[in-house]
Amino acid sequence: MPRGQPDGGMYAVKEVAGSVSDVGELAAMLGSIVTYDKRGDVIDFDDFESPVLKWVVSTAGLGGTAQLLSTSVKKGSQSCLLHGLGGADSYIQILKSLGMQGTKRLGYEVSFSIPNTNGVLELRIIYQDGTTEHRAGLQFNPLTTVVSVWDDTPAWVPIAIYGVINTVNMMFYTVKMVVDFATLKYVRVLFNQHQYNVETISVETPGGVGAPRVDYECRIVTPALVESDWSIDNVIWTQAEP
Repeated sequence: MPRGQPDGGMYAVKEVAGSVSDVGELAAMLGSIVTYDKRGDVIDFDDFESPVLKWVVSTAGLGGTAQLLSTSVKKGSQSCLLHGLGGADSYIQILKSLGMQGTKRLGYEVSFSIPNTNGVLELRIIYQDGTTEHRAGLQFNPLTTVVSVWDDTPAWVPIAIYGVINTVNMMFYTVKMVVDFATLKYVRVLFNQHQYNVETISVETPGGVGAPRVDYECRIVTPALVESDWSIDNVIWTQAEP
């Protein structure tokens, strides 16, 4: 049977405006937050526009606070401001748990803005398959601009130096890590315009057992004697990453 579009359809030549054949681009034009890396199928997302924070908040040491504010936003009217209080082994963290998916090739994307270079961003995916726990992580230190991933040693392994960071509100950077929990290897790490090859690095398997789920952590670790503010926005979770 015939396939495709008629000559007068979406592929027809137009004199004024062009047609859109990419549904992902159409979604972006209509306001979707999925604009940075359109690979993978979106499981869920959070643009922090709701009146409540839909994450579990936890702290260590002096801790800090997590709240919805308009201090710095990427899209819409709110972001999640993570305020860290300086102290040894201190952090403020938000955590989101999702159910098991039909694929083990998962992506985790976060955008952030910072007014200074205090604190370190740590993103983690903790994959609980009901038998074994697996941990992957991405770390960014704005003071040194070093990008690292968490390996099976276990330790933070530097993979790149990003370069100069603008420490101003409303200026957002986007990071994304993709992990294959079938092979227990990283697939790729993205940071703004860069993509880093991390396919040879394995994730940690500490051996714990928990109910089947996937935990996604977004943590700000703050060194002693300084405080930090990180605006987190447009978090996207994906599956079936190519």
